[in-house]
Amino acid sequence: MMRILIVIAGVLLIAGCGGGTAETAGAPTTTLANPSAAAGYVAKQAHDAHVVVVSFQEVQAGVQVLSQGGGDPSTAASFQQLLSQAKDGFDGAELSFASFGLAVPSGLDDANTEASAAIREFSAAMSSARGYVDSQKPSDLADYTTHWQQGRKWWNEAVGKLWGAAHQTAPTV
Repeated sequence: MMRILIVIAGVLLIAGCGGGTAETAGAPTTTLANPSAAAGYVAKQAHDAHVVVVSFQEVQAGVQVLSQGGGDPSTAASFQQLLSQAKDGFDGAELSFASFGLAVPSGLDDANTEASAAIREFSAAMSSARGYVDSQKPSDLADYTTHWQQGRKWWNEAVGKLWGAAHQTAPTV
């Protein structure tokens, strides 16, 4: 069990759990004819964006604890609980982004769809990581890495466009 925890912690750290905004530094922002509509949109989505960022950060912190906790079964159980809670947070935020529908300001519907898809990737990553802790199948670990990295890329691109259109700082991960 100790070897499994060390392997998953190492892969999770390598998979891009580090914070920062380097991915969005050159990302184009969308300019709207009506920036106040974009500001209203991001105000309504701010809570769910916060949930995504906090869930992402909590998984990062959990990976740090896991990597330092060795093979302690309570560490693995705590990590499983953290992954479950993060998945619930991602699922709730995704529902909000996905249900916004026609209320998305003109020109931002693609970015809203991309944010929703990014959150689904994070949720899928949590399922894969939980599967890996349970089964130790390398394919679950590979799935986690793929979903986590793709979700992070899409999220940072999407919120860069959405919050940029409102002339606000994007909640990147």
